[in-house]
Amino acid sequence: MAGVRQFIGGNKAQQDTTYSSGTLPFTGTSAVSGLPVREATTVNLMVTAVTEDAVVDVTLLPFRAGEEVSTPTKPRRVKIAAGNVQWLAVDPPAGIEWFTAIVTPVEGSGPVLVAHQVREVSKYGDLVTGYPWLPLRDTVTVPVAQEDLGLTIR
Repeated sequence: MAGVRQFIGGNKAQQDTTYSSGTLPFTGTSAVSGLPVREATTVNLMVTAVTEDAVVDVTLLPFRAGEEVSTPTKPRRVKIAAGNVQWLAVDPPAGIEWFTAIVTPVEGSGPVLVAHQVREVSKYGDLVTGYPWLPLRDTVTVPVAQEDLGLTIR
């Protein structure tokens, strides 16, 4: 779900709009980039074990404004019981501008659903955004190319 809070006609007039979308369970790696690191902002992950128990590793890849090459954090292993949602507070490393969160189900784990929530607190009210994740493509099938003798090139 993503939320937008608009101020129309001054600070006292607010209009909230939300959007939602669905996703399918997966057993491969998933990631979302551009998660913010700000004082008034929190990031939470929601991992659901759909039909059977699941175990996932959560790794963060910090961005330090091009000062150095990003090094992934040590994976945080999380167990989720079948049919349950596990809320995970994300604590990014200090001194970074934003980060990528990576969720990888452990080999043999049941399928999971993953989403995130970013909440920013301000004097005008909270802004909450987030959306479900899709699995990353880690395999690409390249079609076989064969010479066609019937094709003439001029």
